[in-house]
This record gives sequence, structure tokens and C-alpha cells, in this order.
Amino acid sequence: MAPSFFKVLVDPSAPNLPLPPDFVTRYFKNKIPKDPIIQTVNGEYAWGVKIKKVGEIYCFDHGWHNVVKDVALGYGDFIVFWLVDACTFKMLVYGPDGCEKDLPPKVKVEDYDDGLVQDDDDDDPMFKTIIIKSHEVRLRLPGAFVGLGKIEGEGPIMMKDLDGKEWPMVARLDKSYKVERYYLARGWRGFRRSNDLKEGDECVFKFITSECKICLAKVTRKKRLPIQPPPPGGVPTTEVMTGQLPCQHGGCVNLKSEDECLEAANRQRGMPHQQDARVIYF
Repeated sequence: MAPSFFKVLVDPSAPNLPLPPDFVTRYFKNKIPKDPIIQTVNGEYAWGVKIKKVGEIYCFDHGWHNVVKDVALGYGDFIVFWLVDACTFKMLVYGPDGCEKDLPPKVKVEDYDDGLVQDDDDDDPMFKTIIIKSHEVRLRLPGAFVGLGKIEGEGPIMMKDLDGKEWPMVARLDKSYKVERYYLARGWRGFRRSNDLKEGDECVFKFITSECKICLAKVTRKKRLPIQPPPPGGVPTTEVMTGQLPCQHGGCVNLKSEDECLEAANRQRGMPHQQDARVIYF
């Protein structure tokens, strides 16, 4: 049976919820979960939170206010928590009358066409997406992936790249539409640039349940156009040197400076002579 504890809510406006010290000592053994998730027993709601030490007591902290707000927790509610794995708590709420509390229905999460796939080696959810221009500043998460990965609710989340390097990010919830949309926002832009993810690249992202983290599992690069070499006979301006340049009428022209060399090269290309710029000071 999963270890459990209960709390009676005495201050719904408090920013955190204290955990029983004996529970922390017995089951965490000084290894506090880094990014735990609280999930209702029916799986309809899930929130990312932090466990923070306030004084001498460990508490559900960052993200706890979302739990209180989303299911309308009130004074006197009796809440039971089960630790079902290393970073997941199941939650059941009873009202002051002793009966299981009816939680408000959850707003539907919008899904979209990016493909949800399943890993053959385990049950960790994955999704596949093509990088597009709107992914420059944030990455939208499919609704099915959000539910299966238990990463609902706003808060911090960790992303691992192909080399295993971890990138802290923040999951954001957009409620400006009729249905909810989830995004990876802060931290995504730096991750995309560092991993050279370009428009047209196909990426597979996976939620690692045992670590409560998202990882970039695979990238199929869109074919890049090769860098074109300079035109025949052209003189790249980055390689201009003083010396001699062949003359179109035969022989060579002695060049004493880089400016003279650039001017001579432009004349050979048929470009007009550049007049000296004049600066007037007031």
C-alpha cells in the first residue's frame, strides 16, 4: 500500500501546505522530490509543485495556490495524500461534512494534430512535431501528452537534450481561448537555439515518468542548402590583401592599401567608382 498522510486545511489563502515531519523523515530519507506532481485520484487534475523548507518544516510551496484555486479548496477540507511513486502524490478531498467533495469539472484541454506516439520500451508518452516559425519563442504541448505526462498546471519543469544536459523551463497555461492550451515558455528559446532546431526539423519529445522530466528523444533534420562558393573570378572582400592585381589590359597593377585593392576589384566587376565620403562637422 502506498504511504499516505492527511491534512486539514485551516487557511486556504496560505501560499503553502506543511507536510508532516515524520512522513518526510520516513519516506523521503533526506532526498526530497525535485519536481513533484499532485494528481486527483480520478486523474482529471494534476499540478506541478515544489517542496520547500520553510523554517524547520517542508511544505508544498510553488504551485500549491493552483491546487487550491482549481478545485476550490476551503476551510475545514480534509485532504488525503498518497505517495504513489518517487514524485507523484494522489489526492482525495473530503468536505467538512465528512463526505467526499465533488470537484468542479475541468475545462477541456485543446488538442491539435501533432502526433502522440507510444514508446515501445515503456509506457512513457511521446509526441512528434515539426518545428515551425511560431516555435521560436515557445513550444505548444498536445493535450493528450499533457494528460498522460501528468504535467498539467503552471510551474517549473525540466527538459533534457540529446546529450542529457538539463534545461529548466516553465510550463504556461493559456486560458484566453475557449479551451486551455499548454506551452513551454521561459527557457525554450535558449534550448532551441543551443540545439540548433530549425524550421522543418522533426522532433520527438518524451516525458520520462521516473524522472518527471521531458526530454528531446530524436531530431530528424530538414535538409539544409549547402553554402554557395564565391563566383569564379570574384574577389571575396574578407580575403582582400595588398599586392598586385591582374589588369584587364594586360600586366599587373600595384596596390598599396586594402582600399585600393577593393576599388580595383570593384572596377573589374563593372561597379562605379566610389567617391570619398565627406563629413561636415557642426
